[in-house]
Amino acid sequence: MVCAKNLSAVAVVAAAALFGLPAEAQESRWRYSVVADAISGGSETRACIASGNTLRLSAPYPEQPLVLCITEHPRRGRRVVLRFEAGGQFSCMNMGVFMQIQGGCMLQSRFDDGRVSFLGATEGENFADNEIVLQGAGSLIRRIGRASQLAIETHPYNDELQTAIFDVRGLQWPPPENPPPQ
Repeated sequence: MVCAKNLSAVAVVAAAALFGLPAEAQESRWRYSVVADAISGGSETRACIASGNTLRLSAPYPEQPLVLCITEHPRRGRRVVLRFEAGGQFSCMNMGVFMQIQGGCMLQSRFDDGRVSFLGATEGENFADNEIVLQGAGSLIRRIGRASQLAIETHPYNDELQTAIFDVRGLQWPPPENPPPQ
């Protein structure tokens, strides 16, 4: 007999799903951290998750998952951000088929098997082109907390329309009391 603690995280999640164990028994893919903010003297709390699939980006950027982060920052407040961590570009002004709105754009999304909905987005902090900030953080966090899966259609700069799929089960927000500092 194989001891459960020797199984890989993937095997544990697969076994939990196969045997119909509750979502709490399945390993969450959320990663929590606290980052010091030297300016305010406070700290930013983060809950981040990578998409289960990768997006193909034009050179010089590698194929990579999209990262979804929920953050609470002393100066910027609560935000939900999509980010390319290994380089890549978003630009609401160049989103092609995306609906453009005043100061941003709209991305198509779907929670679980629900209807397609639109998420408002704006360019990242200091116009960083590797991230976009999703609007309506409070209601979006509540929806993520009730869902198992979130699909977001994105259009990386100079690339084709692609969908990032996130297994969002197990979100704890506010996060656990003592996430590891970074």
